[in-house]
Amino acid sequence: MFANVSSALRNSPDANLEFCVRNALATGELSPATHAYIQQVSGTANLTRRDRTLLAILKDAIRDGCVQQVEPNTQP
Repeated sequence: MFANVSSALRNSPDANLEFCVRNALATGELSPATHAYIQQVSGTANLTRRDRTLLAILKDAIRDGCVQQVEPNTQP
């Protein structure tokens, strides 16, 4: 599942925020690549009202425990 999200983000620099939020809500997980993209989008000054709503939905889902952030694999 994470490969699909990572691939979508790499292949499309203007990855769709809605896709990322829907994917996180559907899987209950926020991959490191998606988290990085969300952070990048959140720092954008010209967010639309829809973008702000999507980010708020995701933030609420994370706060409520519906979406868990997945830690990247670390090799010793």
